[in-house]
Amino acid sequence: KTELDSQMKYQTIFSALFFGLSFADAASSGNKVGEPRCDFFDEIKMAGFAELINTNDDDLLYPNSSGYPIIKSGDMTIGEVYTGIAGVPTQLGTSGALVFGEIEIAYKSVCIVTKDQDPIPSSPTCFYEFELAYCVPTPVVSNPDKTNPPNQGRRTLRGIPLNDNKCRNGRFTAHGSGPDNLQITGGSDDFFGAFGQIKTPNPFDFDQADVDPDTGDLETSSIDMIIELCFYDDR
Repeated sequence: KTELDSQMKYQTIFSALFFGLSFADAASSGNKVGEPRCDFFDEIKMAGFAELINTNDDDLLYPNSSGYPIIKSGDMTIGEVYTGIAGVPTQLGTSGALVFGEIEIAYKSVCIVTKDQDPIPSSPTCFYEFELAYCVPTPVVSNPDKTNPPNQGRRTLRGIPLNDNKCRNGRFTAHGSGPDNLQITGGSDDFFGAFGQIKTPNPFDFDQADVDPDTGDLETSSIDMIIELCFYDDR
């Protein structure tokens, strides 16, 4: 390579960096955010695979046991992808009207055991990252000048015509220990500043046959969640 080639290479890199930096947000103070908004969901069943991380390097199973793994303080379970399998993709209100549509939800989790589970088990402390998308149907507003006629093809169950759906998509985090409610601790994108809680009305559910006797991994398991999600609405 010639010296000219090298100069052109570095000029190109510098230009690319400058172009990227020119679009960086400038520092500012006292920015206003939208008013808090809360969307409360009906029960959603989440299901997926969980991997046991045996941090103690001990024998996995009790001698002559029923097959439950030895769970000790410091062990972890990792759920890479749990997705909604019931309570999605739509939810209705008490009157039968459509409240939420096109719901897509998933989470990944890390649960840390804080106490040896023998002889008395206790709930681990878990950390969750959720991805959530959904739409809120918006009733058509009366428009006498006819400049924006309603879409006659889309209506609620009560016959109310719908405009374009108001859809949201983003992430939020939560943590806690059962059987108490989980605390929602923050969010991004359409759930900026998220707060609220997640109720878990039923115990974590799995079948003993789904426990791998060699690793302790759960082939499938599920948990019911009632998400009460609040965030700052900039729309």
